[in-house]
Amino acid sequence: MLIKIKTQHFWVMTISLTSVVASYGCSDATSSPTEVSAATAGDATDTTSAADDLDTTGGTALLNAASCGYTNPFSQGAECKEYSGAEWTLEAATIDCETVFPGTAGIFAKDTPCSYPSELGRCVIGEVETNGYVLVSEGSNPNDCPLAQAGCEQFGGGTFSPGTICLEGTDGADGSSDADGTDGLDGIDGGYPGVFVEGYTECKAPVEGDPPGAGRDGTVCTQNMIGGCTEPGYKFIDYASCDVVYTQRPYYPYPAPSPGEEGDARLDDESYMSELAWVTEQVESCGCVCCHSKDIAPDGPSAWYTDAGPLWIDTVTDTGVALFTGLADSAALGAYLASDNNGFDRLTTGLPTTDIPRMQAFWIMELERRGLDVDWAAAVPPFGDFLLDQMNYVPEPCSVGIGVEDDGTVRWGTAKVRYAYILEVGSKMPGAPPNLDVPEGTIWMLDVNHMQPPFGEGYTYGEAPDGVRQRIPESGEPPALVSGESYVLVGLLDVAVPITRCVFTAP
Repeated sequence: MLIKIKTQHFWVMTISLTSVVASYGCSDATSSPTEVSAATAGDATDTTSAADDLDTTGGTALLNAASCGYTNPFSQGAECKEYSGAEWTLEAATIDCETVFPGTAGIFAKDTPCSYPSELGRCVIGEVETNGYVLVSEGSNPNDCPLAQAGCEQFGGGTFSPGTICLEGTDGADGSSDADGTDGLDGIDGGYPGVFVEGYTECKAPVEGDPPGAGRDGTVCTQNMIGGCTEPGYKFIDYASCDVVYTQRPYYPYPAPSPGEEGDARLDDESYMSELAWVTEQVESCGCVCCHSKDIAPDGPSAWYTDAGPLWIDTVTDTGVALFTGLADSAALGAYLASDNNGFDRLTTGLPTTDIPRMQAFWIMELERRGLDVDWAAAVPPFGDFLLDQMNYVPEPCSVGIGVEDDGTVRWGTAKVRYAYILEVGSKMPGAPPNLDVPEGTIWMLDVNHMQPPFGEGYTYGEAPDGVRQRIPESGEPPALVSGESYVLVGLLDVAVPITRCVFTAP
């Protein structure tokens, strides 16, 4: 995977956790944070240019700006990367464009700057005069502007220059755009496109050939979520929606190592193949299969895939094996309690399982087969990328005008958000659902689901605006803020996509 060439496309944040998590996605479940840094917004603290690790000596100088056009595999929007600095060479820019994302090549254009009829804006990363670059995102929906700016400035460490569409803004009525004559409600089941869809429990009658389930009247109940699972022995794809899962984590195809071939001794080991069949069944009962199956994933599997052949486990990277054992920390990706997930636990192992010792034993055996050991696996850096950065972020004092005013009005800036929090100082930042999005120390939380528009600032502490859910506390008023005490204000454009994270003093 990409280690040397760093192509930081922070504009993936424009589709929230579908972008996000990025780095939080189906696609990085078996790659180390280093291996996927080029493909995610998780490399947010590293603002080095792509040129830093490319050999730019002795190449052909760029006489004019060059560009790399591509379709962002997360947002599916058109983007362009522009090279013009003195340290860029034709050769270096061409190589950089060959893999703008894992599995995604751009179209390189010599002597051609980036240009779209309608742009959300331009994000300047690094020193453009030397080895920096400019990322340009096509777009005509002004509601994408706050996300684009946050992706550039907060995650990319860049400078955002809004396009005309972002300067003109929205109609302000309900968060929808009138720029193209649409109301913006064309997401899943009529919801807002690109917005994280909350996981939910869905119960269905068993498909033909399956026995009655454990639910009421024999239904099969499933947690429709990336880490969610249906009942053991049933297939997730028959009882849940991968379209929902794709909003919760980014999906993109990525080539995998080749599986074992005919003649491999493992194929004749009945005990081994029986255990592998059980592991396969466990995977296919859970949402991971949405991205890790060539027959299910829309554009091909993302790295490893269960239908690669009898020895599909060979498509899993070494770091993926470390994750699956549970020795490599993946807590930042979020997990259900087994009691809420048909007995499947992911708090211990990287793959959800109904039998933790059995799952761990299989993958430790695979480690050893590869000449690795548990100490190596335990030393693999934690998974989660920018989710880890988000959870562990230490907020600084709020800027003037941000916080809670004397009359109780809450202010976080001009951007509309989908989640707003007031936390105790020292709390973790809100992370990935289903277990990390409401951290301990949450005093007050408001949110909206994917069917509702985002909401703006200006409401009073303790009073939820119309159409907005007060999630914490579940009922009644939140505790009064103590004058002179410090609190943390967090506003998220979508799950794990912050626009405001700062400490204010209660008036």
